[in-house]
Amino acid sequence: MQNNKTRLPLYVQAKNYILDLMGSGDYPPGAKLPTENELMAVLGVGRATVRAALAELEFENKLEKRHGIGSFVSAAKETYSFEPLVSLTYSLKQMGTEIENIILFCDYESPKSGLLEGWPNQKAIGHLRRLRKAHGKPVAVEDSYFLPDIFEMIKNLPPQDSVARALLSYPGMHIERIDMSVVVRKPDKNEKELLQIKGDEKVAQMTRWIYQRDNPTPVNCVRFVLPEVLMGLSQWSGSQI
Repeated sequence: MQNNKTRLPLYVQAKNYILDLMGSGDYPPGAKLPTENELMAVLGVGRATVRAALAELEFENKLEKRHGIGSFVSAAKETYSFEPLVSLTYSLKQMGTEIENIILFCDYESPKSGLLEGWPNQKAIGHLRRLRKAHGKPVAVEDSYFLPDIFEMIKNLPPQDSVARALLSYPGMHIERIDMSVVVRKPDKNEKELLQIKGDEKVAQMTRWIYQRDNPTPVNCVRFVLPEVLMGLSQWSGSQI
């Protein structure tokens, strides 16, 4: 289960695996999680790694440890995690949607156009372009841009992994601000082909910049382009171009 190519620490990979178990529906609030030995066997990691993952989840109030019995999923509580705000994968999984990600591009490039607003002095940024599918149908074209250090970790993620979760789990990552805008516009030729858009249907472009605490330089920019009908934005006639 562990991914030796990603730069995420093993305990973070273990933590994310346990979070996926909790979100799968097989472990509702109050359910007992697999034992340390079972997690060690599945993940191929040592006891210290599993315990570090469980300790962090306990600190975040996502699980409860009962001495001599095991670890149990905590009752649902109000959360202030950024993941529901920034992760399409999270949203689709919450709806029980089968997800597929197709990588269209993954390499470094020079920032241009609107990216220069956030990175005017950056010579190279990492660019990951993916086609996002739900139940086999294309739902979004996603262009994600990262500073080099973070991109070195992102580019080694398996295609089906959540990029947003990996970003939020990056060591030392403390999100302070998220700036987001939405514009409804006509799709270009490539977007029409990828999203299988017919006729005069428009697309919604969501642009999101993520900033770390005490740092004016953004760590990530994402542009989602999806059919307007999936956003429920038809009433935004004044935004259409």
